[in-house]
Amino acid sequence: GATAPEWGEAGGGLILQVIQNHLITGSSQSQTAATKLNITGLNASITPASTGSKILIKIRWQGETTVTEEEGVFGIKRNSTDIGSGAAGGGSQPRGIAGQALAYYTADFGSTMASAYYEYIDSPSSTSAITYHATYENKTSGTLYNQRTKDDNNTTNCERLTSSITLMELTAATLLEDGS
Repeated sequence: GATAPEWGEAGGGLILQVIQNHLITGSSQSQTAATKLNITGLNASITPASTGSKILIKIRWQGETTVTEEEGVFGIKRNSTDIGSGAAGGGSQPRGIAGQALAYYTADFGSTMASAYYEYIDSPSSTSAITYHATYENKTSGTLYNQRTKDDNNTTNCERLTSSITLMELTAATLLEDGS
């Protein structure tokens, strides 16, 4: 039969530092088909205290696009390196960590935001400054609107929300590894 999972003892780990970049101003940027795009302003830098530290990256994005939103894929770059993405497929499939949560029906396209929330624990093995970037990719070219709707009219049906990236440096003992 099945056995219950066994848990190790929690370590005496610490959160060494927390960095957050909270965006309130709307922006837009061109997006090229099948190309990872660094989302404007949705980045933050951290200098780990130890090569054994882990970095917890939390990203919250609000906005819209001019293309098929359910095809959008969000991810993370450590400096210029893609991290945490899904496994490579046999073709040109977009790879990332999360898709978009859609909050509208067709009649609301352009006036109701979509969103994405995702996180990842990185092991950079470095004490040099690192910049983490939130990324977006879609199979179709278009415009990505951040912290605003596509239409962005001065009416009650066009929201203005915020986006953020939070970095937390964790000592290695903070995390319980899966059996190791």
